[in-house]
Amino acid sequence: MKAIVFPKVGEYRVDDIPEPEPQEGQVIVKVKTSGICGTDVHILRGEFPISFPVIPGHEFTGVISKVGRGVKALKEGKLVAIEPNLWCGRCEFCRRGLTNYCADFGAFGFTTQGAYAEYVAVPAKNIYLLPDDADLETFSLAEPLSCVLHGQSKLSSILGKKVVVLGAGPIGVLHALIGRMRGASRVLLYSRGVYRLELAQRLFGLEYIESFDGIIDSLGGKADIVIESTGSTTMALRALDIVKNCGEVLYFGAPPSEQTIPLIPFYIYRNEIKVIGSFSLVSKDFLSALSLLQEQNEFKKTITHRFRLDEFGKFLEIEKTRKFLKAIFIFD
Repeated sequence: MKAIVFPKVGEYRVDDIPEPEPQEGQVIVKVKTSGICGTDVHILRGEFPISFPVIPGHEFTGVISKVGRGVKALKEGKLVAIEPNLWCGRCEFCRRGLTNYCADFGAFGFTTQGAYAEYVAVPAKNIYLLPDDADLETFSLAEPLSCVLHGQSKLSSILGKKVVVLGAGPIGVLHALIGRMRGASRVLLYSRGVYRLELAQRLFGLEYIESFDGIIDSLGGKADIVIESTGSTTMALRALDIVKNCGEVLYFGAPPSEQTIPLIPFYIYRNEIKVIGSFSLVSKDFLSALSLLQEQNEFKKTITHRFRLDEFGKFLEIEKTRKFLKAIFIFD
């Protein structure tokens, strides 16, 4: 089968590798769609801690092609979405439902072969059956949407509040859409790149601003909630400047692991600012995302570009321009 391999930092190739066989409790999924995540690009650039070589890809859908021993409820030919996190189910955090903090945490595309490949071996517990007429492109958004839902679940109610989302990539746009759905009185997108801002407005009618210094004037005061989705340490610090007393800042973007910011604890203490981190997702978020994608078709509009596996270089050229929103691989 064909797969994209990152052998080391800065290099990729399309290889022919053996098709996996299902072990006990596994199924083989023939991949039909695979989202291209910003984290995958960070891995390629050496900006995310991971062991090489790696086959990336953790946002995928497909069809069951083989069923391993001990799997009774899943049949060949069924359309599926895949929860990408791997967990033991036995440790303290798993027993509390916090599988994203499993003592033996893993994930497709990080610790095991991902879905930049034609076939993937998947534990049956990670499989979610989809309707026979499901639009798999839409459901390829289940992983990023579930991460957004997980992050926003950590916030207090958004209803009637002013929300600023820093970053207008696919994650920022999903945060803005969910914030609007949850009843925010204003949702304001900020980015230094006007192309994505204009695209978000054109596709979804989202409000945006190009000037960070103009955010407070535009809102008529500071924001109740600021969601930092860029992974920029500069934005992580500046987010504190635009949130009101007793407000909340959600750190959602993944900054380089070694970078720091000159935080002033007294400012957070004196203004009672709640600073929240969010990492990945848990199963209930994935289920919620699947339900939303079944009910709402507007999310698919975030997918602006589609590529074949052998067109990854073409994607990387477009990625440099930022003139796209969400890109996915599609398979025959």
